[in-house]
Amino acid sequence: MTKWTEELTSTLRNLAGDETEEVSRETVANIAEELDLSSRSVSSKLRKEGYVVEKAGAAPSSFTEEETEALRDLLEANPEVFTYAELADQIGSDHSARAVQGKVLSMEMTALVRATPPKAVEKSFTDEQADFKKVMPESFGGHTECFEICDDIVRSIPSTV
Repeated sequence: MTKWTEELTSTLRNLAGDETEEVSRETVANIAEELDLSSRSVSSKLRKEGYVVEKAGAAPSSFTEEETEALRDLLEANPEVFTYAELADQIGSDHSARAVQGKVLSMEMTALVRATPPKAVEKSFTDEQADFKKVMPESFGGHTECFEICDDIVRSIPSTV
């Protein structure tokens, strides 16, 4: 993940040139190489800065024109009501939630989709794992290095005590 500082953003804007002209994929690639960043990161930041960036050519869409229009109408009529999975169910096709997400992204309508709630992770430990996490630090007099070692060892456990 790129940390966009004011200095880096200023350099990006200088390299991109006039904000009123579309930035080509070639220009994005050159800027990305010069700044040692990914083209995707550069394109995204330019769009956030108000630039129009040429879209990369993609494979033909698996969505028909009718499905695309149905998805557009559904999103515009129900802003922030459906998640991607619910949209996939609503349009009644064989498209997965991920395919719908990609289509919505290409339509630049992601703001109209409700965020998917995070999955709750159920904590499950064996008695031995839980005891190890509790006893290990006490065995070494509560030194902070012990907590780091303990965390490294128990890292394979899905969640912490």
